[in-house]
Amino acid sequence: MAPANTPGALVNALNTEANRMLQKSEIRERLEGLGADPAGGSPKDLARHLADETSKWKKIVQLSGARADQAMCTERAGWNT
Repeated sequence: MAPANTPGALVNALNTEANRMLQKSEIRERLEGLGADPAGGSPKDLARHLADETSKWKKIVQLSGARADQAMCTERAGWNT
């Protein structure tokens, strides 16, 4: 992830380094130990994954009728201090 309008060359350099780091067993093991599923890939792969996940979870939340309690969320995040 990078801020919007980050130059493409910088995005590609960060992506290359992230993929290189994900090849290291100690990095992968640490991420997996935290419950992550380190996958690597290209910036387009990430964009596609995020779009798919957003679509999937949007449908699930809509079907469940779940609603966020903004006051509770901001309090837990420490944003109301």
